[in-house]
Amino acid sequence: MTRIKVHSNILLSVGYEPDSELLELEFPNNGVYEYHKVHPVIYMGLMHTEAKEAYFDKHIKDKFRYNVVRDLPF
Repeated sequence: MTRIKVHSNILLSVGYEPDSELLELEFPNNGVYEYHKVHPVIYMGLMHTEAKEAYFDKHIKDKFRYNVVRDLPF
């Protein structure tokens, strides 16, 4: 999946696969996470907001099943 770099304090890049509704987020200190069954409206909202941290907290965090794709070493 191709991710797009974003300007955010909590995210480095965002990718989305509309057919599978898979959202991939790269965090600066926590690696890459895949969020499952994320509706395209949620993805578009994240990409268009300036307040990505607040949007993530309100609309994504603890709302979708996820798995870690890549952990960053400590």
